[in-house]
Amino acid sequence: MEIGTKIEMDNGDLGIQQGIIIEDDGWEGIVAWDVPEEDREELGNNFEEFGIRILPNDWQFKYINDDGTLK
Repeated sequence: MEIGTKIEMDNGDLGIQQGIIIEDDGWEGIVAWDVPEEDREELGNNFEEFGIRILPNDWQFKYINDDGTLK
């Protein structure tokens, strides 16, 4: 996925999570999750297991900026 892609994913027990791709690691990217404390994760093939919905470019996160840093 491209850097800056905003996503929503059903993470099973964690529920629905939203985030943004902040790095290209060659394997679907690193996502910064929209949570109160910094939380970054290699996306890997999670999208195949949990499914991902691409959010609109103008989507506003609650806790993070469009570059993945905390507000």
